[in-house]
Amino acid sequence: MRRPERRNRKTGTKDFGWRAQNVMRVPEPNKDRHGEYRSYFEIIEKADVIEVTIQGHEMTMIYEHPRRDMGYPCSPKDVIHLLSLVPETDLTGLEVIAFRQPTRTQSTLDFVWGRLRYYADFRIAAGSAIVLEAMNLNGRIKRSKKMSVERASEFERLREDGHRIEETRREYILQITPKTARNTVLYRTVLHE
Repeated sequence: MRRPERRNRKTGTKDFGWRAQNVMRVPEPNKDRHGEYRSYFEIIEKADVIEVTIQGHEMTMIYEHPRRDMGYPCSPKDVIHLLSLVPETDLTGLEVIAFRQPTRTQSTLDFVWGRLRYYADFRIAAGSAIVLEAMNLNGRIKRSKKMSVERASEFERLREDGHRIEETRREYILQITPKTARNTVLYRTVLHE
């Protein structure tokens, strides 16, 4: 006999709902192939390493080449020039500047402009690091309208950086352009971190 309320033939069986366990998430720190615990943003595959001196401080720049559809809002030269204008005391302790290409899952679920780590081990270099991530420079970021006070103030700062924010019924859509991404990453994120 056909039961119309039972649309899925596996409803009520042990196989029902097994896909609910397949949660899309950014991986936690786990052992790499060398047996060491590393966070996902410390894993950089093929990268160029540049040793630079900024105001007498030796730093290592790691540049991972971005995918074709992504790019960095600022170049290593831009970051070097900006940090040469910063007071010398603010650079003490900074050892690594990393330009990193996130995976598609990481850029979807855990989008960041950049991050500061007090200690990061990239295998190529280790120490306190500013990590700048590649992004789609002509992309969009969707955020729910339900946001905290801090998130709302961050959206206002993004509007001041020149980003266009569209409001729909349920979410805000942030339009990224190369110019506005450069304003946010170079003049706000790098200096903040």
